[in-house]
Amino acid sequence: MEIIVYVLYSIGNNFKINHYYKINIPKKIGEGTYGYVYSINKDLVIKIFKNYSELYENDETNLLPKKNENREVKFFIDLLNSKYKNNHHLININAIGIIKYINGNNLKLVNNYCLILPKCNSVTNLINLWKMPLINNKDGKEIVLNFMKRLIEIELFLNKNFNITNLDIKLNNYMIQKSKKLNIDNILAIDFGLVIQNNNIKYDFKKYYIWPCGQDINIKYVSPYSICINALILFLGENKVKNNDNIYNLNYLKKDKDFYNIFNQSLSLKLNCENLQKLIHEYMKKNKFKH
Repeated sequence: MEIIVYVLYSIGNNFKINHYYKINIPKKIGEGTYGYVYSINKDLVIKIFKNYSELYENDETNLLPKKNENREVKFFIDLLNSKYKNNHHLININAIGIIKYINGNNLKLVNNYCLILPKCNSVTNLINLWKMPLINNKDGKEIVLNFMKRLIEIELFLNKNFNITNLDIKLNNYMIQKSKKLNIDNILAIDFGLVIQNNNIKYDFKKYYIWPCGQDINIKYVSPYSICINALILFLGENKVKNNDNIYNLNYLKKDKDFYNIFNQSLSLKLNCENLQKLIHEYMKKNKFKH
């Protein structure tokens, strides 16, 4: 399949702003709620959004995006216009463009936004190096806390520099660039379709496995909750975490009071990201873990 992309924003010299590029995309390698991902070559992929998008200013009353609202493109534009465009927390985007022509496919994607991104390894490639679930691994607690620490670092980077919270913290939204080694410190966030401005507004959250379920929940407690759910998936296994409630899952941690407390306080919505980071640091220092 062949497309023509008009580049709106770019970093580096491979793609110039206000230029058209004819690109061959021979293979679809992924699909999510909002877009398709195609391979360009051994180094690059292109994410094409499924729907025509508008770049609304974030409406603080809406937890979820409006129809045709594209929070991800808006975030990447803000990123490329900021002093933080070169960082070690988020995927290094190459260009943002609009599809102007497409052939060999029945998909109606003309005039939709697209992102040109470096090809990455799934974080699953890293996880598969460990004996899973981590509760059966002699270094399991150390691994899972370092994993949590990395996700917290990424979230605090977004909080402090862009005043946003990521509501879609789950394992398949993190990757490692192919040029980097498979280790925890190289994990990057790649998906920003469900970011929201930090504010003092409380929201109602419906049942979703990475979210607390309830009314009038302050946004600052949601990221620690989600990070702990992902950590429990690594520590106990996905089926156990998704098929049982938090009280049941936390029973597996009770033999280690301090380790249990990290998760219990987060899942009880008592910790923001900085508080969670501090608890993890104290536990790792006490137990002489590498961090």
